[in-house]
Amino acid sequence: MDSETKARKHKSHKMNPISLANLKIGNRGSYPTPKSLANLRPQRHDEPSRNPAGRPTKDLSLTSLLKVEIQKIPKGEKEGRTWREILVQAWIVGALKNPLLFRELLERLDGKVKQPVSLSLDFRAEAERVASELGLPVEDVEAEARKIWPLLRPGHDGS
Repeated sequence: MDSETKARKHKSHKMNPISLANLKIGNRGSYPTPKSLANLRPQRHDEPSRNPAGRPTKDLSLTSLLKVEIQKIPKGEKEGRTWREILVQAWIVGALKNPLLFRELLERLDGKVKQPVSLSLDFRAEAERVASELGLPVEDVEAEARKIWPLLRPGHDGS
């Protein structure tokens, strides 16, 4: 079925067949409706808002409630410390007893420790494999590999 026939069958559009064929949506073969096209149109400033209430506030989220509550001083606190200060002190005391908690505390303060990565190459074993594939002496292949290896290292400027 060509695009002209599709355009004639689909009466909800007053578009030419070429633009209708270009607007085909996804694999379903459905065409956009005037309502869906209106939703894509940018809103003009003189129009009323399409979402007058706006984005809902985060008043009901646990995180926002915790952020407010953690700043308060608990009842019965003689030293005047906030919940935050009490939790941090408990975390430090717990870290002295628990190595996992200690590591977590350090990672939060300083970031994760960098893990060194190294690459080692057994020249002899690799030379034997390549030499057997190419039918060359192992010593020649290993000597060439040792000449080329420094050039392959990161940071080599190629000179």
